Amino acid sequence: MGEKLENLSVKELQQLEQQLETALKYIRPQRNQLLLNTISELQGTEKSLLEQNSFLEKKLAEIEKIRTITEHTSWKMQREDQASSPPSQFINDRPTLNMGRYPASVGEEENTAQPSVQGISSSLPPWMLHLST
Repeated sequence: MGEKLENLSVKELQQLEQQLETALKYIRPQRNQLLLNTISELQGTEKSLLEQNSFLEKKLAEIEKIRTITEHTSWKMQREDQASSPPSQFINDRPTLNMGRYPASVGEEENTAQPSVQGISSSLPPWMLHLST
């Protein structure tokens, strides 16, 4: 573009300039309108997204509030249950002192006699019967 302009006269160059200006006068308003339409669409999208964001924030706040109330109520009910009754879960978990015969190990029969080591009573647990050499 521009290589063929050398052979044109001044009058032809002025006509070409006027044609370009006329074309630009037609193209610029179309471009500006297109940009304004795009801006308007983007503003509408922004408004919609802001509304959705606001709605989701409110919904999240409601969920958090319900969750907090539920946790507080659950905690309060557990406290009331613990205060009204003794902790039954710990009654059977108390350690006991087994003075009798040591029970059979897992996989052994109940009536199998525990080996005695040099006259030591077989009522002791097996871990106490092993002598270190």
